[in-house]
Amino acid sequence: MKKIIIPVIIAAVLGVGGGVAAVSLNIANSTAEADTEINDILKSGTYYLNGDVNAEMWIEVNPDFLTLKGTDIDKSLTEAAIDANYALAQSLESASIDGDFPVTQAISTSQLDELKQLYCAEKLYQLKYVGLPGSSYAIMVDRFNEITDRKELLKSNAGFRFNEQTNTIIASIGEFTLVE
Repeated sequence: MKKIIIPVIIAAVLGVGGGVAAVSLNIANSTAEADTEINDILKSGTYYLNGDVNAEMWIEVNPDFLTLKGTDIDKSLTEAAIDANYALAQSLESASIDGDFPVTQAISTSQLDELKQLYCAEKLYQLKYVGLPGSSYAIMVDRFNEITDRKELLKSNAGFRFNEQTNTIIASIGEFTLVE
């Protein structure tokens, strides 16, 4: 009798373990499929600065990564950073926030290098629902381009807002709209 009970117990344990493993694998596959499906909201193509196909800067998106490109990326990033600093100073001034916010006509080499690191490398991305007005999604990226798992990108503190209604990527250096 003991000879029959032990194999039955082993079979039951293996059956339960196999069922747990199958459920775990199914959950992992469902999560991977859900990640892929949400990333489909961000269409592949070329997103031009302000939707202008003659712009000197654009973002290329494909299913694997996104990257900023341009005819003279250093010049374009410098101009965009100065414009963003000017807009920030204007908005703080109009909000009656006290403080001195000088706008210079140059950015430092380190600022330019940081912008290039954030925008110009081929960035793995993961779309994340955030539900903000005008941009329901955030395109999560890794600032230093070290993360290789899309799920880990959801914990990143770097990203761009995305308006799926207008197919617009909203970044600190401007708004990039898909032109098909």
